[in-house]
Amino acid sequence: MKRVILYYSGLVLQAMGFAMMLYVFMLFFGKTEMGSLLNLSLIGIVEFYIGYYLTGLSRR
Repeated sequence: MKRVILYYSGLVLQAMGFAMMLYVFMLFFGKTEMGSLLNLSLIGIVEFYIGYYLTGLSRR
């Protein structure tokens, strides 16, 4: 049961991180300050890789 929770929480975090990066990409072409884009992109990258790590833990 623990592996299932780790796996699906990892997938959710990966999806949220990917969606955040798509959002940053769309905001890049608008009139948005670069400081906020940098913060959002860092959050998206961290979410994605934590999700990747959690899905890897569930397969051990």
